[in-house]
Amino acid sequence: MPDRPFRVALSGDFRKPDGSPTYPDFDLTPLGTTPGLEMDYLEQRNPLTADQLEDFDALILLTHRFDAGSVPKSGRLSVVARFGVGYDTVDVKACTDAGIALVITPDGVRRPVAVSVITLMLALTRVLQERRIAGAGLDVLEHEPPDADDPILKLDNVILAPHALCWTDQCFAGNGAADVKAVLEVMRGREPRGVVNRDVLETPVWKKRLAGYAARFGS
Repeated sequence: MPDRPFRVALSGDFRKPDGSPTYPDFDLTPLGTTPGLEMDYLEQRNPLTADQLEDFDALILLTHRFDAGSVPKSGRLSVVARFGVGYDTVDVKACTDAGIALVITPDGVRRPVAVSVITLMLALTRVLQERRIAGAGLDVLEHEPPDADDPILKLDNVILAPHALCWTDQCFAGNGAADVKAVLEVMRGREPRGVVNRDVLETPVWKKRLAGYAARFGS
């Protein structure tokens, strides 16, 4: 057993105020059962602060911001795994400068779904205008936000959603599984999938960390 465990932090918004999980379908079992790994939830702060992360190797991040002030001085943090495909709440440059890999979940939300919905929307406009069908609910538009004069906005038989209908239980489970897998890959000294700032993978600090993890936890 390594003398120092691989520690994983989860941003505090993964738990509700009553302590229950925000996404029950996010299976954390692999983190809890992996030898040499410890997991803990952070206090709710937004943005996250450096002192919260001084003793962690990995962070799984939901909606809280991670900026330059979130980077711990210890140099221990190696990966930030974002829950989803967006990373607008993460300072990518700050991660890269600190040798921290930023990972997203490319398999959590699949592009073909969005493309098919856009195609459907374009085909629907005429039949909705002609009242050949009673109505429609749409989640993805060709341009987001839509132009003010978009014909689809002038129809009273259309309900528009804010591009969030993909957030199903299956999506939560998929995002969580991808983040857990990425964290475990880093722990074992292997490059994870879905790295945004790929330049960091060629830096000496990243290579040194990964080699250290491989020596301690690799199989």
